[in-house]
Amino acid sequence: MKKLMTALTVCAVASYAIAATNVVSRNVVGYLNIPVNSNQYQSIAFNFDTVGGGDTKFSDLQASPAFQAGDVLLKAEYSGLDFVYVTYTWRDQAYLDAWELEGTPGFYNNNDESMGNSNLPTGAAYWFFTATQKSVLLAGEVYTGTTADYAIPAHKYTMIGSGFPIAFVPNDYVWTGISAGDQLLVPGYIGNDFVYTTYTWRDQAYLDAWELEGTPGFYNNNDEKAGVIAVEGFGLWVYTDQNVSMSQPSPL
Repeated sequence: MKKLMTALTVCAVASYAIAATNVVSRNVVGYLNIPVNSNQYQSIAFNFDTVGGGDTKFSDLQASPAFQAGDVLLKAEYSGLDFVYVTYTWRDQAYLDAWELEGTPGFYNNNDESMGNSNLPTGAAYWFFTATQKSVLLAGEVYTGTTADYAIPAHKYTMIGSGFPIAFVPNDYVWTGISAGDQLLVPGYIGNDFVYTTYTWRDQAYLDAWELEGTPGFYNNNDEKAGVIAVEGFGLWVYTDQNVSMSQPSPL
């Protein structure tokens, strides 16, 4: 494997501030340091495979300072038509000892089952919440496929991120089944206020009706075509009216 390259700082400009993410290597192996403020929900996207291929594991996650009791990852999913969060909580040695549980510190589900060897799918994104400011470290191998492919179900909010350790640029990807009004929602904070920046798919009929130049794609609320909307390691929501597939080309 190639050696890690020199770190560089990547930042993006949007309608709200996005924290800079340190990126080391966009080649074969590398890592991302994702800054997370205390008492704020941060979307974290899993942009790497584990070294050797395959999805990242819960046990691959690291943080500085280290994960502490009560840190949580929240996975959004649906139970039938009901939107729910599945919670994974960091259990320290004191908790394990107090409840006479076998195992080592790590993320556990609500049944106190260790998630260490469970997958965090490449291209998926979860919420992370901590009471102490820290950086979450994602490390691994860049997915070797020619494209990262996504299946977006209709009428459901789906949290995704880039399938590679690169920024998310939606208009550079192939969207099949997309229709006017479908949306991307990017979470962030303005100060302590939680906000979403919305990007909406504009079709040719919309562009013609409003005499706008450009081609169909995702546009912000000022009818400006979207560029980078999320930096490496950050997630976003997708909501569509029909089942949609998206294909993101590899940067390699």
